Order: sequence, then C-alpha cells, then structure tokens
Amino acid sequence: MQKYLPRFIASIVTSLTLLIACSPNVLTPQSSPGTLQPPIATFTETSTETQTPTVTLSPTFTPSPTATETPTITPSPTPNMVMPGNFSVGGCGSVSMSQGGTLDFCMTSVTVDSNRHMIFNVTWTLSKIPSGFTVTKRSDKGNKKMYLIDNLGNRYDHIAGGGAAYASVVVTDGAPISGWFDFGTPPVEAFTFAFHDDDNKILIGGISLFGGAASPIISYKELKLDQYPLLLQYQEDLWQLSVFTDNSLILVGKTISFCTVRAIPSRQPKGEYKNTIELGTITYEIYGYFDDSIGLFVREYSYKNGLSGADSSLKPLFLVTIPSDNSLNCILYVSNVLSSLAPRGP
Repeated sequence: MQKYLPRFIASIVTSLTLLIACSPNVLTPQSSPGTLQPPIATFTETSTETQTPTVTLSPTFTPSPTATETPTITPSPTPNMVMPGNFSVGGCGSVSMSQGGTLDFCMTSVTVDSNRHMIFNVTWTLSKIPSGFTVTKRSDKGNKKMYLIDNLGNRYDHIAGGGAAYASVVVTDGAPISGWFDFGTPPVEAFTFAFHDDDNKILIGGISLFGGAASPIISYKELKLDQYPLLLQYQEDLWQLSVFTDNSLILVGKTISFCTVRAIPSRQPKGEYKNTIELGTITYEIYGYFDDSIGLFVREYSYKNGLSGADSSLKPLFLVTIPSDNSLNCILYVSNVLSSLAPRGP
C-alpha cells in the first residue's frame, strides 16, 4: 500500500497530485493513458521571455542630497525587544515526498522592518522530480500550518507574504523558488523563534533576533511625498533618494538596478489589474504592464485603505519599476517601503 504524508493527495487514475510546502500542489502527468510522450518543459515561457533592462532609464535619476533627514529609530544599546535589522539566520528541513522527489524548505534570513514586522525569507527546492511530471507549488495565503512560536510561547500566523509564498509557482528540478512571510510584531522580551511547517513536518528552531549591541541595526529615513501630505520610511542601505526628470523625488535601489519607487499624482491606473494586497496595515490594489520604452515591468500600487488619521479622500498612487532578473527581491524591498505609508507629522 502506498503511504502519503498529511495533505498529500494522489490519484492514479488520470493524474497525480503532489503537495509541497503548505497547501495542495499539482503534479500533472504529461502523457495520456497508454501513450508515451517526452516530458514537456514547463518553464519555457517564463525563462525565454525574460527581459533585459535597457540603460535608457538610468540618465533620469539624478542623486539629490538628503542631509536634513534623520533616522526615525534610535535603539538603546540593550533594547528589550526585537529591533529593526537584517539578520543572517536560517536553517533547512528536508522531507521525502510520497509521490517521489525530495523537498528542501529553507529559511534564508529575517528582516525586521521599521514597524518591527518580522519578514522571514524562505526557499523551496524540489529535487528528483519523477520523469514526465510537472509540479506546481500553490499559494500559502491563509495557510495556518505555517507559523512561528517564540520563547514566550506566543504563536504568530503570517499576515502577509510575497513571491512564491503567496503565489502559484511552477517548480523545476533542483531550482529553488523564493518567497517571504510577514509574521507581524513580536512583544517585549520575545527574541527567539521556531518556524513550523506542519504540512511537511518541518521545524526550524533557534532563530535568534536578539536586539543587543552586536545586532545589525537598520537606519531608516523619511521621504515626504511631493503630491500628498504623507510620508514613507525607507532603509538607507537599500535605497538612494534621487530626483526624477519632472523634479519629483524617487527612491532608486542601491543593490538592485532599475528597482524604483515614485509617488505620482492620483489618476486611473494604466495597467491591468493584478491583485489586492495587504502590506502591514495598508491595502493596495496592484496594476501592471511592461513599458517597452524603458524595457522594464511597471507596477502601479493604488492605495485602497489602512491609513490611520489621514484624509479619507486621499488616493495616493505609486509607480514602481521592476527588473525581471531580480524581481522577487525588488518587490520585497518595495513592499517594505509601501507598508510604512503614514500621514506627515506637524
């Protein structure tokens, strides 16, 4: 009798379904019953249509000094809570899939943003996929079987996510896919965490985000928007504040070329509607298109709700450019910035 792990579903009549990570995942035979055909390459479309950003965008960015800005968080030498920072912590767990293949689930790092939200960056790698099958990892949005437990016994369910964590992604043999989960803000004295993937019986423990003097502290600065009485906070080791051709301010990625964020006057988005996403307490509708003139993917983040104490008539719109060769990291950095949207102080 064939043995299956919990939430791994299989059918031997017309198809075989494989669940990896935390929700049902589809393992689809590439041949009809009684007919032998070679496997079909499932990543052809996404790999052959990769666009290479042109250099025509770079002349529009003119760095502008921001000496008047100051970091918004000044931690004490020995804080009693998790503080903003990039933490090079991680670990992996492996499991043999009942339908064939081995899943490696890894936590690669943790970023604590300016709101003290814990962003866990993870990867999934499936190797030794049975010949003739393709595998799709389905979204983990709403999946309660992936969570954290801290040293105080508190449980954290993810409140947001991105990349392969909150999307259906086709998996190729041995090639990792990456994503991130936002587990919110931990309380005072919670410093050590264990990441649970109960679907696959994987536990990654001993994740320390201790906020002592040796911890990496992130310096955040404020960007006061030209078009709205609002501001954004950005991580200065990731973003350069510059001036666009129309003299408006724009954030340009320091570590990811052609990754930018810019507030623009409110209007109807030009792109096709993609989805609605919650970034921290802020909800955006996302629209997207490919701009042939600059050779980049463009996302329009249209504010929907979540601003506390702001004029309800405000409908800020943000234009984001995304390089195809590093799109997941760019989207992660952009999400961090846009989650910090807040009214300006007096």
